[in-house]
Order: sequence, then structure tokens, then C-alpha cells
Amino acid sequence: MRFRTLAVLLFLELLLRHAGTAQVVNKDSLMARASEKYPLDYEGVLKTNPLSMLWGSIPLTSEFMVLYEFVTAPQQASQVGISYIGKSPVLKAFEDTVPDLNLLTISGVRLQLSHRFYFLKSYDFAPRGLYLSPHISYATAKVSTKHFSSQDVFVRINQFNLNTLLGWQWIYKRGHTLDVFGGLGYKDNFWEIHDAQNTISLANDDMGKWYTGPVKLSFGFYFGLAL
Repeated sequence: MRFRTLAVLLFLELLLRHAGTAQVVNKDSLMARASEKYPLDYEGVLKTNPLSMLWGSIPLTSEFMVLYEFVTAPQQASQVGISYIGKSPVLKAFEDTVPDLNLLTISGVRLQLSHRFYFLKSYDFAPRGLYLSPHISYATAKVSTKHFSSQDVFVRINQFNLNTLLGWQWIYKRGHTLDVFGGLGYKDNFWEIHDAQNTISLANDDMGKWYTGPVKLSFGFYFGLAL
């Protein structure tokens, strides 16, 4: 837990410090001169992944995500994201055959932060082209039933990811975008059972090494609109 907290704090400090520096612009600053020499076509990209509504980052959940990537330099950008986590339509589809699933409740959130370094000047400037990105993500969801939830009894599923991503973002006519990425990193997926008096770690070995192991393999995509 100490490693996760330290990583989040360091990442936030670097991101906020960089964003704060980018806002201080005067006529002699490097950013002002860069803006004159390299005018940016877009200030940012609003994006999502519609498939996450069917299957989110936490298995058997639905994730409604919104991300915004904002340009901080001619070839750099930062991205923030927030998601609401609920019950997956995959589970809802079996509620008629398995009535107990109708009693299951799932609710949670996911936060994401990343910074992107764009490399190919031939593709204009951020947010377009090949990029390398450190990325941090934390998701937490409360799983219970309607009866136990009223008694403050639930299982909390937590997922922490720290990744290095390599990707490519295309910007098409009318500002439509496609962002495809993959990468490698560290993950820590841990469960807790909570009642009115105690919070106890819960074993999740039945999920398999792909879920409980520390190695994180990432592949995904976003659709968006450049603004």
C-alpha cells in the first residue's frame, strides 16, 4: 500500500507541476515562441471506449468512462480520466435464468492519469501520431446484495496499475480520433471484505495468475473528438 500511495503522489506532483508551468506564458517564454513557430491544430481530445460499457477493467462490471487529453507543449500532452463502474450487461443477461444475480449490486469508480510524449514531427504535433506514455490507474468497486448493502456488508475490489504505454493517435476529418495503445507494467489487484466493524483482506487466488500476478499487459483503444 505504501508503494501505491507514493507512486500516486509522485505522479500527481509531476503532472500538476508540469501543468502549472505550461500555464505561465509570456511573450518571451519558450511556450510562447513555440506557439508562434508551431501552431497547434487542437487543444485537446475528448474520448471514451464504448466497449468498456459491456466489460470494464474489473471483470463482470460495466465501465462508463470519459477521458480528456490536453496539450501542454508542441509534442506533449496530459490525460485525465474518470469512470463510473456498475453491473455488466453480461451479468444482467443471465438474471432471468439465475435469479440471485438480480440481487447483486455493483458500484464504483476508476481514475486515470497519464502524460504523453509525441515523437513524429512529420505528423504535425500533439495530440497526433506516435507517443510514449507513463500511465497510472486506480479502480475500486463495492460488490454486495440489496440485503447486505443495507447492513453495510460488502466486498470491495481494488485494482492499481502503473504502466508504460506505446500508442498512436489518428485525427480524421471533422476531428474524429482513434487512439490505439499497448504496453507493459505493474498491477496489484486486491479484495477486501467489509462489515460494520471490520475490514479483512480476501484471497482471490481462484481468479488465476493472469489476475493476481504483478505483471500487467495492456492493449486498448479509444474513440474521441479533437477540440
